[in-house]
Amino acid sequence: MASKGRVRPAFIVTAGRSGSTLLRLILDSHPEVAAPGETNLPSAVAALGNVWYTVCTDLHRTPMREPPAAVLAQIRAAVTAPMRYYCAPSGARVFCDKSLDAPHQLGTLNEVFPRARFIMLHRQVLDVVASGLEACKYGFDKLGYAPFVQGSVTNVVAALVEHWLVVTSRAVAWHQEHADRCIRIRYEDLVRDPVAVVGTLCGFLGVASDARTVENAVGEALIDPAAMTAGDPKVAFTHQVHAESVGHGNAIPLELIPAPLCAEVNRLLEALEYPALGAVGPTAASADPAAARTLARVRARMPAEVRLPASLRTDMKFSLCADDVNDARWILDLKTGAITLEPEAVTDASLCASVADLEVLLDGGSDTAEWVMTGRVRFSDGARRLGLGRCAAITRALQDRRGELQ
Repeated sequence: MASKGRVRPAFIVTAGRSGSTLLRLILDSHPEVAAPGETNLPSAVAALGNVWYTVCTDLHRTPMREPPAAVLAQIRAAVTAPMRYYCAPSGARVFCDKSLDAPHQLGTLNEVFPRARFIMLHRQVLDVVASGLEACKYGFDKLGYAPFVQGSVTNVVAALVEHWLVVTSRAVAWHQEHADRCIRIRYEDLVRDPVAVVGTLCGFLGVASDARTVENAVGEALIDPAAMTAGDPKVAFTHQVHAESVGHGNAIPLELIPAPLCAEVNRLLEALEYPALGAVGPTAASADPAAARTLARVRARMPAEVRLPASLRTDMKFSLCADDVNDARWILDLKTGAITLEPEAVTDASLCASVADLEVLLDGGSDTAEWVMTGRVRFSDGARRLGLGRCAAITRALQDRRGELQ
């Protein structure tokens, strides 16, 4: 079966583990949009281009510098055929491809589809890395990680950060050069307010906004994982869009990211309106009602003063920060032991954790050493200079006074 109408192409440009499967399922549930799994169509376009380059060069005994219009038309017809086939049953007018090879074939795609639309999907780098580590627990032979990991076998975190940097840099540069045909979507915004984001996206794609699109995407029809092609298998078991995975990357120790790489990443994060790595405080998308309720309990349980041994007393100021909600920063005066809530204060050293983990930490219900090793509790550079032993003693002092009210 072939679609009789004209099909407009769009491409999701993203790094793996950034929510592209969720986004494609949402778009695929729209009556005017068809979005299959990972087809690797961009690489197919490049491969066809190489075939034509070879035969044209050998035929004319001279290198083909630019593909003739007739050649581009042949390539376009070849790759449009499966697009039209997929769109035909629903009568969709837009074909959206979510293949992870798109960032590496943007120039080729633009030659063949000069009016194509590009959806630039981004996610905070540490959350991407955390998700990548989870997905590749038994090997890094997918998601394009292998070449990066092979070059950094002693530091897989740095390898995955570099992969994100390369892919995201290409996407950002392309967006800057073709702003009229690109739209930027952040994963965090998508999962917090999917209806609003998808509404904006529908306008960009030139289709009618449909309030049922998000609801239809996570309905009963997606329970069967056997119906899923390449993509994130967790989506098959998802019945609502949620933001629970936002901030999971906070557990990754920043010292695993070399300073020059961190500086490059921070420049990109700034362009994408994310906080820099190591910045204290939540991302704009991470605060939620549940965390706010937990914060209220932590505020009630945080002691107003702790008794510090003489060996800990110093003029330094130490802070305890919940990095997933706003205004959750307590200052511990290491000279007097007094604790005050001062969200904007600058301190010499800090301990950071999620507000939920901070609550458990105060109650003494955690293996603090394990949490430090796994990154659930994170100390700043200043805290490391203070010394891990002193940081542990501060934590014990807080736990000894747990449950007291301010």
